[in-house]
Amino acid sequence: MINDKRKNLVIVTMITIIVIVLGVLGASYAYFQGSIAGNGLSNIKTIANSLDNLVFTPGSDITITANQSNFGSGSGNRSGSTTSTVTLTARNDASSTHYYRMYLLISENTFVYTNGTTPELTLTVTKNGTTVINAMDVTTTKGVIDIPTVSGGSSLKQPITASAGSTTTDTWVATVTFVNLNSNQNGNAGKGFKAILYIDDSPMLPSEYQEVQYIQSSGTQYIDTEFIPNQNSTAMIDFQITTTASGANCLYGTRNSTAGVSAMTFFKGSNGNWAYSFGNNNNGSIKAYDTNRHIIHMNGLKLLMDGNTLVSFTSVSNFTAVHSAYLMSYANNASGAVGAKFTGNVYKCRLYDNGVLVRNFVPCKRTSDSVVGMYDTVNDVFYTNAGTGDFTAGGNVT
Repeated sequence: MINDKRKNLVIVTMITIIVIVLGVLGASYAYFQGSIAGNGLSNIKTIANSLDNLVFTPGSDITITANQSNFGSGSGNRSGSTTSTVTLTARNDASSTHYYRMYLLISENTFVYTNGTTPELTLTVTKNGTTVINAMDVTTTKGVIDIPTVSGGSSLKQPITASAGSTTTDTWVATVTFVNLNSNQNGNAGKGFKAILYIDDSPMLPSEYQEVQYIQSSGTQYIDTEFIPNQNSTAMIDFQITTTASGANCLYGTRNSTAGVSAMTFFKGSNGNWAYSFGNNNNGSIKAYDTNRHIIHMNGLKLLMDGNTLVSFTSVSNFTAVHSAYLMSYANNASGAVGAKFTGNVYKCRLYDNGVLVRNFVPCKRTSDSVVGMYDTVNDVFYTNAGTGDFTAGGNVT
């Protein structure tokens, strides 16, 4: 397990690095015209305290253009590369080592083999000039590709160390190659490939726990986060509602001492819209809910979904939370009475207080008895269901 007791861990988000779309121009060989879809996320936000600072700087999208003049018989391959960096600046009074995971999610790939199983799309990844993935065949690959610390290795914990007051940078280069087979590759005309490079410095779970893709509540399970929100707290939740039934469906929140007065809540209202409250500020018609997967960021003045602002307030009024917030429900009053619960999946939840990470909830199950819950890697606490019944789990994360 990796756990920095100084609480100086920084959580970094994800970035799109590769988007390739190829279209045929025609002829007996593979003559293609390439273009970029341009749907990459380039918004990087880091939340840090005054100790260490860990920053992920994204590379640009890769563009590969293949046409008659550069991809005919004997013309060679076409490649594109992008460079991303991970930079650690240590606190002034002590050296520091952090660990992070790097992996690639291929979200779309419609390429096919046109000549048996001969690779037509390959991926090479280097770290600080050393190859860790060498010409991997990704012609038809979809899903997650873990990036190891060394070529052929099984460890995914990428270490980065900086001496006191100094800065260290890891430089990552990803190269995608469209292989010219000098044969008819028209079967890949109009095919598409999109991938996202992720970095996550969440600590690994202890060996007694198995990480899973998500935990699922059927409408009777929830987590007591044991954290009381305030005007300067922030919640980031990766979630998916799974029911279209009417009625309230609360993802996260708590209320003031008087029932019905929200301190901080986010929920699907009975009117079929996402709703958000902070003190006396509320908005119950910000967006029609759906069953897609979303990421919300909420604080005292603003709510964002998938990076887009849904509602913002100019000031906060009557905010006095007296009970900890619930995940997949809300505390309805000072005694912690349980309000409407959530039906759906939670993939990730992070809570911040004045910019400092105070809860990093990772979906998992305890291997000794298969109990499903959320492990908080900040405080090394396993949170199980505070309601009735049992959470169910998504597939194992390896």
